[in-house]
Amino acid sequence: MKYKLLKRFLIIRNFIRQKIDRKVIIFLFFLCISTFFWLLNALSKEYITNIHYPVRYSNFPKNKVLVGDLPVKLDIRVKAFGFTLLKYKIKPSLAPINLDLRSTTFYQSSNLHKTANYYILTRYERDKIDKQLSSEIQVIEISPDTIHFQFVNVIQKKIPVKANLNVAYEKQFMQNGKIIIEPDSIIIKGPQTILDTINYFKTKNEKFVNVSDTITENVELLTIKNVKTSKSKVKIIWPVEKFTETTIFIPIEISNLPDTLNMTIFPKKLKVSFLVALSNYEKVKEFMFKAFVDYSKINESLNDKLKIELIKYPDFISSIKQYPLNVEYIIEK
Repeated sequence: MKYKLLKRFLIIRNFIRQKIDRKVIIFLFFLCISTFFWLLNALSKEYITNIHYPVRYSNFPKNKVLVGDLPVKLDIRVKAFGFTLLKYKIKPSLAPINLDLRSTTFYQSSNLHKTANYYILTRYERDKIDKQLSSEIQVIEISPDTIHFQFVNVIQKKIPVKANLNVAYEKQFMQNGKIIIEPDSIIIKGPQTILDTINYFKTKNEKFVNVSDTITENVELLTIKNVKTSKSKVKIIWPVEKFTETTIFIPIEISNLPDTLNMTIFPKKLKVSFLVALSNYEKVKEFMFKAFVDYSKINESLNDKLKIELIKYPDFISSIKQYPLNVEYIIEK
């Protein structure tokens, strides 16, 4: 008996559930249909709304450089059908509007404008902007209504180029001779306020390690905002050669010695050690060096010694060391 009652209960419950599920499905079906037609009707109407559009600027006036920032977006009030606006609203990013300044009328600001000396009225740019948007969109208003520009006159000058290389040589190798830069100077153009602070132009920093031969490299120049250069690269020839250490002995001369006195110094010769490129080794001669002690400084000397001054040596040697640094002396009348 209990089993029959339970079976009847389950049958009745399943029947009621099927009735309810069918009603829900029918309700949801008609809800979707009505929503679709409502959305269709809504999107077929015209609306007025704002679109935030990225903007880029091109063809600035010649011989002028822009300083300061410009708006990166325009707030454009438009009128269009809902279908058209929906396409713009759901786009992840919009292609920027190009504001071509070549045919734009610039107005000079009054002295009240401290951040700009020229401006344009965006309402006069409406046709340009309208052509870049869909034909289904009507531009009503553009904000900001005024865009300010601060221009400075462009000047030019010629300045030298300096190499900015970081060179690490292999053992016993060094720079030998003058660094050659081709061209050795360039023309730069830009605002006078910037160019007045530039006396030379550096190359980009490049590193060279274990160098054992002459470097010949095309190196890019550094870039400076609002400054244009006549060249973007220069050729650098950095002479490198093997060096050797050698020594030479040269006589020590005495200067400013009165005719009535004789002066004997110890030692009489100066030992000079230095590095020289192998190609210049045979060029080194004694007459290329000059060292002396100054009698007039005898009152400044300590412990009866005078300082040796090496005043002349070849420009193609380096790492010069001398011994001794001072001489002892005896003076006779």
